Amino acid sequence: LKGEAWHGYPTDTLDLSPSLPPEHVVQDCMETFDKLPLETFGDSVIINCPGRCGGAGKLAGTLIYSPDSSMCWAAEHAKVIGPRGGRAMVTRRHGQNEFFGSTEGSEQSQDAPGANASYTVALPTSDVELQSTKYGR
Repeated sequence: LKGEAWHGYPTDTLDLSPSLPPEHVVQDCMETFDKLPLETFGDSVIINCPGRCGGAGKLAGTLIYSPDSSMCWAAEHAKVIGPRGGRAMVTRRHGQNEFFGSTEGSEQSQDAPGANASYTVALPTSDVELQSTKYGR
């Protein structure tokens, strides 16, 4: 990777609040990260993607994505979900100076200028799923 915009974030559930927002069911593959109700850095939500979202909308970044990227396409690009869709945990992160694209299998993301927020996607672990208010906690 090039430049100084790269910041890796481990999946860490220690600092999660006792409950997460309800699972967000994505209706349209074009939905972007900036439409999620994540206001503070570190806020997370589980999304449920319909599948076959590769190529829908915009995708900028590699593992750390721009706010205007398609969230389900990003989850496919990051190999968190497959082409049939599935669930992913989205976390709002700090801004980046730049976003660097890459090719992951047949999924290609683009470079993009920086933004005041960024987003990561991860496979939700069972303890995270239990914290989702969808499951009554």
